[in-house]
Amino acid sequence: MSLAVGMSWQVAASSTEFGGEWKGTFECGPMLVGTAGAGLSQSMTMTVRQGGVQTNRATDKYREELRGRIGADKSIQLEGEGHYTADSFPPWQTKLAGSFSGNRLMASGAVFGLDGTKRRDCKADLTRVAGTSEQVQVHAAAPQVSSFYSNSYELVKSLEDGRSGKIAYKSVSRNTTVGDLKSGRVFLNDTVHAVLSLPSTGKAPYPVMVIAHSSAGVQNKDRDWARWFNEQGIATLLVDTFTPRGITQSATDQSVLYYGATIGEYLVALKLLATHPAIDIKRAGIIGFSRGGVAAMATGIESIRRGTIGGDLKYAVHFPVYGGCTYRADRWTGAPMHQFVGSEDSYEDIEICRGWQEQAKAKGVDANLTVFPGVHHGFDNSDQMALRQFPNAEYWKDCKVEWNVDAGQFRSARHPYWHSDNSMVEETAACKNRGVTVKYDEKATADLKAAVREKLKQVGFI
Repeated sequence: MSLAVGMSWQVAASSTEFGGEWKGTFECGPMLVGTAGAGLSQSMTMTVRQGGVQTNRATDKYREELRGRIGADKSIQLEGEGHYTADSFPPWQTKLAGSFSGNRLMASGAVFGLDGTKRRDCKADLTRVAGTSEQVQVHAAAPQVSSFYSNSYELVKSLEDGRSGKIAYKSVSRNTTVGDLKSGRVFLNDTVHAVLSLPSTGKAPYPVMVIAHSSAGVQNKDRDWARWFNEQGIATLLVDTFTPRGITQSATDQSVLYYGATIGEYLVALKLLATHPAIDIKRAGIIGFSRGGVAAMATGIESIRRGTIGGDLKYAVHFPVYGGCTYRADRWTGAPMHQFVGSEDSYEDIEICRGWQEQAKAKGVDANLTVFPGVHHGFDNSDQMALRQFPNAEYWKDCKVEWNVDAGQFRSARHPYWHSDNSMVEETAACKNRGVTVKYDEKATADLKAAVREKLKQVGFI
């Protein structure tokens, strides 16, 4: 993945070996907000394999894992989530930054609440206790998209200067509704961050893929997707809609950012990309995951597209990945869509997804649906190797909602007839549940990439 034209993100050999097992301490100062709490000092373990780093803090009361990759300058940024075994306590997020020096790692950072409020200042000090014979490979410094360590996102109104790397742009207000988008009530009051990466292969102007993150914010796997598309000769715009707004995650409360805002900002991104001289905007696609998958689908609804950015600018292909199948429309943009979901997904009702495919096909869309048997939500995230439960995450699977945004009508399990969407918020609140599972699936991820690549060939991206 390139940081600038001609500069590629490549693997470089390190002369220093960091592989092995590490042990040390994790220390935090007193609570900065809320109930007063003393400082803490706890043991921490860490494993380094092939440049990948995973730390662990665990007792019978809580568990926390942080992950990251070693940079060419021996730096490391670690991010992850912790949670108590008791469901009544909310999870938290920890972020650390530091550097390796021989057999020692020192890092500092903080623990944050779900609302982004810093709760404690913390630091870690670890020493390698068992090495490996591997020659560790580290990656040249890659764009750190969702990072509270850097403020180097330059606000731009245009990309006509041909830049790449970190940018910030004005986007729709966080409380924007889908109705606002349709009616053109779009106000660019918020700022979002993004990293634009141009491929080191191929010839400009390049096709481009916009990457929409999930309710967990930008993760390592999103950066991996950007690199994978770059390897196919496709530019990428990886957008971070959370960090500039002070949001760490939305899984436990999706109302912290309205879905209309999430959908609208990816259309605004498309309009911005159209100003870049090295981008072929007629070959712009979008891939989104979970919450971002909703945007990857809904940006293909013509009334939403037209009300938000006007003109005839549109995405040429849409890839919603475990992204929800609620939306129906009387008129789509006509671009092909391919939804991917696992049969065991906690969020998605497969029959509702089949209903989306049937309705979209009837409206002339090349709509495809792939269901991976036995596969869970988040199946492309290799940071979730084992089945993991998130007891506080919201889901609406049992509602079985179908929403025709053009007709202003919906139906659901409770009311299986089409009626005004004026009552949809109240009805979905009544059938909301909590508790989802996620798990990586290597085969499903490989099959997903193969299917995406085949579709990109068909539409002329590759």
